[in-house]
Amino acid sequence: DLPALIRVLRVTGVADIDEGLVTAGQLDADLRVAGTLADPAIEGNASVQGLTAPQVEIDALRAEVSGRPLEPRLEVAIDAPEAALAGQQVTELRVAGRLDDTLLDLEEISVRQGSGTGRLTADGAYSLRTRRYLVSVEGREWPLTPTTDLPIAGRIAVVRLDVDLQMK
Repeated sequence: DLPALIRVLRVTGVADIDEGLVTAGQLDADLRVAGTLADPAIEGNASVQGLTAPQVEIDALRAEVSGRPLEPRLEVAIDAPEAALAGQQVTELRVAGRLDDTLLDLEEISVRQGSGTGRLTADGAYSLRTRRYLVSVEGREWPLTPTTDLPIAGRIAVVRLDVDLQMK
């Protein structure tokens, strides 16, 4: 029960995770730990079934993680064959990145449209220290289907967006 795990992590002070971040999901994980208590190394994989979060529904996803959590230096790859993001059906969702001390580097974010030829790709970085985002997004042939939350219809032929945002 992923929401229950998040509650335990939050209540025990292990992680500062917003209570509403994940509302449903079952986690099955295999994590191997090596090294010393002062410098552990981890490697593992996980699957999540029925993941639900605000604007996100994923029936099944797989994740792989490796690195040194106390430095922190971690590499993560997440794949989901299908998902609903902001009411839009997508396939071939992939996120790959690394956490290196205070920099979260998103090396690859990609997704295909569920019922068309549309494709979105992105990469970026977020500094945990300065709270600065740098993101580049590119989209091709993406029809927009109106939903309650996003009442927009149309088609994105080609778009490229570069964002540099500092959070206060």
